[in-house]
Amino acid sequence: MSKTARKATLAKPSKPIAAKTSGHKSAVIGQPRNRKETGLQKESLRPIENIGYGDLTSLVGFWLRRLQISLLKSFSDHLGDLRPVESAALIILFHNNNLTQNMLAAALSTDQSTMVGISTKLEERGWVERRRMADDRRYQILNLTAEGRKMAASVKRMLRKHNENMLRNLDDDERKNLFSLISKMIA
Repeated sequence: MSKTARKATLAKPSKPIAAKTSGHKSAVIGQPRNRKETGLQKESLRPIENIGYGDLTSLVGFWLRRLQISLLKSFSDHLGDLRPVESAALIILFHNNNLTQNMLAAALSTDQSTMVGISTKLEERGWVERRRMADDRRYQILNLTAEGRKMAASVKRMLRKHNENMLRNLDDDERKNLFSLISKMIA
């Protein structure tokens, strides 16, 4: 398949969504990142014929890593330079007011030092405001700004498109089974 034909088969968002930032590099949702920057390739992630993979193809990690590469590529195609953890933070904050930074870190399954960086980036983009908890100044409370709420709504729409792209080859029963199996594996 030619490069042009492969490009035509990718799901394209109707229009990119530019995010306002406070003097920092703008996030453009729906605009793919540079492939050299992400290291993601457009080629098939199926094992190559005539290559011996040994026991790798019987290992769940082998297939999950290939799925992860595909997920990240689709995510980048749909959400541009926004990172998955940033989009998840926006969605969680959209549905939860006055979360502490620690609570958000736990919800994202990340550590506190990583959470500080995520919060800082979202705050610099004008999407999140942080304030100290009145009765315990050690804790920071996070809330979306008006611009952050708009961005979260846009992210939700683009995530639905990304999700549909990833599940496009599965029927309803297969989708239910996939989520059921994943839930069992992480329990």
